Amino acid sequence: MGEGFTFLEALWVNGRFFTILTNLLMAVSFTLVALGRVPAPRWLTGLMLWIGLVGLVYHAVLAALWDPEGLVLVADILVHTVTPLGTLIYWLFFVRKGGLRWGDLRLWIAWPLLYCVYALGRGAVDGIYPYPFLDVGALGLLGVLTNAAALGGAFALAGAVVLALTRRTVR
Repeated sequence: MGEGFTFLEALWVNGRFFTILTNLLMAVSFTLVALGRVPAPRWLTGLMLWIGLVGLVYHAVLAALWDPEGLVLVADILVHTVTPLGTLIYWLFFVRKGGLRWGDLRLWIAWPLLYCVYALGRGAVDGIYPYPFLDVGALGLLGVLTNAAALGGAFALAGAVVLALTRRTVR
């Protein structure tokens, strides 16, 4: 809003980012936790994977593309570093892992893939893509689909590693 956007315009602009939308899922889910209505372990594991990969992709690829200052820097640290680490810590110590199944991988890759469809649809309408690896104008559709498949594979691989480790430690 400090850049001249109305509140609704600022929501619209920020609503194009996986980071923001995933942090909203986090806020709703952890509000439920605070109210004593803890979501299923498979959902909490998905959140941990989604926000964990947000942090990893941001720090590995995107952080070098800009230099936030002031309150934007504080928000950047919160959504890309503090929330992923806090969620990992919560998941490690408080989420039951015994009921996790290989079929949960479908859920864990569904949100990132739905997001890709959403981001590409929005970009097709207004020509603005949220991330360089999803920019159809710069990479072409095949390049973006390749990147989306790689991201989907990363989520699936991360989920498989988590499942393998949790199944081994639960036993």
